[in-house]
Amino acid sequence: MMRQLRHGLKFQLIPKVDAAVLNEVSADARSEASVDTEVLNEVSADARVDDSVDAAVLNEVSADARSEASVDTDVLNEVSADARSEASVETEVLNEVSADARSDDSVDTEVLNEVSADARSEASVEAAVLNEVSADARSEASVDTEVLNEVSAEVRSEISVDTEVLNEVSADARSDDSVEAAVLNEVSADARSDDSVDTEVLNEVSA
Repeated sequence: MMRQLRHGLKFQLIPKVDAAVLNEVSADARSEASVDTEVLNEVSADARVDDSVDAAVLNEVSADARSEASVDTDVLNEVSADARSEASVETEVLNEVSADARSDDSVDTEVLNEVSADARSEASVEAAVLNEVSADARSEASVDTEVLNEVSAEVRSEISVDTEVLNEVSADARSDDSVEAAVLNEVSADARSDDSVDTEVLNEVSA
């Protein structure tokens, strides 16, 4: 029984000691934690100071960069202005060249118009010559037609004369034919008469 009481008291005392030890350890840990927090706060402050320094440096660098960018922009603007000036000069030169080309084209057009007018004039002269030649040819053709008509009339006249001569010759031939037919008829009658005489003589001889 006493042993159990002692044993129980022993176990009851140990947790109290442990709790005290744990409290001290916890106090130490809290103290260390507060120290760590202070250190961290100092470190954080230092970091913020460093960040502010870095930010200031960055701001200075950014300001320098912006300054350089503005300088570059000024340079580019000057270059662009020079380029525009050169472009305007080139445009003026091109405009002058274009004006000269248009002037040359107008001269060429005038020359071509004059040549065309000369060609049209020559063409009208040739047309007039051709018209005269055509008129002469038509006149000669009409003369040739009249000559042919006269020759044709003479040929027709000669043909009609030849036809009349042939008609007369044909009439004479028919008249000759009728005379010959009459002579033949008489000869045939005489021959028949002679035949009848011969027939009578033969008949008598036969009798």
